[in-house]
Amino acid sequence: MVSIARLRELVAYDPATGVLRWIVDRNNHVKRGHEAGYINDGYRVIGVDGSRLKAQRIAWALHYDEWPTSRIDHINRDASDNRIANLRQVTHAQNIANTRSKMPGRPKGVYWHKQRQQWHSNITIGGKKRHLGLFQTEGEAAAAFERASRQVYGEFARVEAKPCAS
Repeated sequence: MVSIARLRELVAYDPATGVLRWIVDRNNHVKRGHEAGYINDGYRVIGVDGSRLKAQRIAWALHYDEWPTSRIDHINRDASDNRIANLRQVTHAQNIANTRSKMPGRPKGVYWHKQRQQWHSNITIGGKKRHLGLFQTEGEAAAAFERASRQVYGEFARVEAKPCAS
């Protein structure tokens, strides 16, 4: 594990913008003042002393002077937005609760039940799916998911109850 003291020798963090910049020349191509790291699957990754670290974890460590003890979630779901106001420590379940629908264009937790020709909704709690019911409209199914998600996950619930026309 890279020490926070070592990070402070190499990078500077601006909590208002979320940008991490090198404070030393790294090589002929990466100079002091350049933004640190590269984007990988939407996340900024920074190489330090042979370790690849996600920028949100470095930002947390530099801001709070301690490594995070759990996952770091981007509140607005923008993996490149590392402003400290956009970062929070979460459990795995809370992190998953703050994700988008698996089906683009459909509200989260809502599916078409082909055999019954109705919309159904379910939510995963503790790794187990919980059936929320069958509904005549996508909007009703989305509302059921939203209620359940807010009840189970509170502030971490991410819902997109803007259903397509049913």
